[in-house]
Amino acid sequence: MPSSRRIARRPRSNALDTYRFWRDHGYAAGALLADTRATTVIAAAVLTAASGLLATRWITA
Repeated sequence: MPSSRRIARRPRSNALDTYRFWRDHGYAAGALLADTRATTVIAAAVLTAASGLLATRWITA
């Protein structure tokens, strides 16, 4: 007999709700973290490009 059948429906339901709660919040936290990292990478790229353009302007001037 599978272990899921040994547990009454109500406690199993509560356990699944708790699992799904933390799973879904993990997805949201992961998305926010990925967005933060992407924003950081984009900001670094913009600053690097701006620095390169300024250096080119100063060197050729």
